[in-house]
Amino acid sequence: MFNSTSKDFPDKHYRTISLVNDFKGEAESTLLDDSFGQLTFDGFYAYGIKRINNQAFGKAAETIKYLSCKICSIVDSPSDYNIWTVLNQTNQLLALTLGLNVPEIPSNAITSNNQLGSTLKSLSLSSKQNLTMKSNAFNNLNNLNEFELKHTIINEIEGAFNFSGKSNKSLDIYIFDVKLSNN
Repeated sequence: MFNSTSKDFPDKHYRTISLVNDFKGEAESTLLDDSFGQLTFDGFYAYGIKRINNQAFGKAAETIKYLSCKICSIVDSPSDYNIWTVLNQTNQLLALTLGLNVPEIPSNAITSNNQLGSTLKSLSLSSKQNLTMKSNAFNNLNNLNEFELKHTIINEIEGAFNFSGKSNKSLDIYIFDVKLSNN
């Protein structure tokens, strides 16, 4: 578990925060409520994260531009550890890479109803579970330049992509090692 206190780090803005779990038989890490105190940072890179509390980033949610949890298996439960709630608090995010362990990406998981949709340019996802993408999961992400889906089995895509409005950019879609289930 990770939780900083003001005694651990000075109250300051950092370019990058990296958390690495060494995977030597230890459980995957959890980011607790207010894990970063008053710290703010542009980039968050983590390995071995399983849960992120809805309030883990605190003040830093206003400044994060790059969030990468590649070698993670992030879950979206219990309700105070919902990754979609965490993401919808960010308002400057440009690039997002997530390793998930969820059965579905819910409707309006990432939308332009918050600031995330107006800035997100790159989105990369993988999931350890067979994945269903619900209707409008990625709604109006008109600035998205790149979408990558990898190492996942897809159960169903229910109109997950709904782009509208003006965008001067093209969207590159990369799909690696993605299988369709028998359903």
